[in-house]
Amino acid sequence: MTSTSDTTMPRAVNAAIMTSEAFVWWLHTMQWTHSKAAQELGLSMSRIDEMLRGAKRGTNTPTTIPAYMSLACAALAEGLPPFAWDEEKGVMPPEDFERWRAEMGQELELGKPVPFRQIAAMLGLSSVETPAYWARGVRRDGKPAPIYRDRALALNALLHGVMPWTAER
Repeated sequence: MTSTSDTTMPRAVNAAIMTSEAFVWWLHTMQWTHSKAAQELGLSMSRIDEMLRGAKRGTNTPTTIPAYMSLACAALAEGLPPFAWDEEKGVMPPEDFERWRAEMGQELELGKPVPFRQIAAMLGLSSVETPAYWARGVRRDGKPAPIYRDRALALNALLHGVMPWTAER
């Protein structure tokens, strides 16, 4: 693995969303195949392809790479595993999300677990309810609310103070 501080790396300074160019550079820096990146991020090959191209296959509709993905990529570049990952279940358990909230609250010197709204903002989630669903393990409609590998990586990056891949280091 090569250094992630290469000055020629294309980055969108202060951007919340990772660009396709930055994702391509991350993949190059990691020296991974597309399938290895998909496995490590917990994504499908078609999603990796979309992120590399910046557009959906077939429709050529522009697609974005969310903020939590730039954190997940940064976590992998730093050698961090997904936070409290349960290999058998393939998700991060809800009780471990509560532990993460408490630990992150201590890191931020809040004196309490990180509020759901703040977590949503830190991860760039479109819904402030998502972290609350993660804590309960179910959504409002009763369906499971799993914390997948890319989100667990992003949570660990936040806990360790790792900057998103799109940010200057």
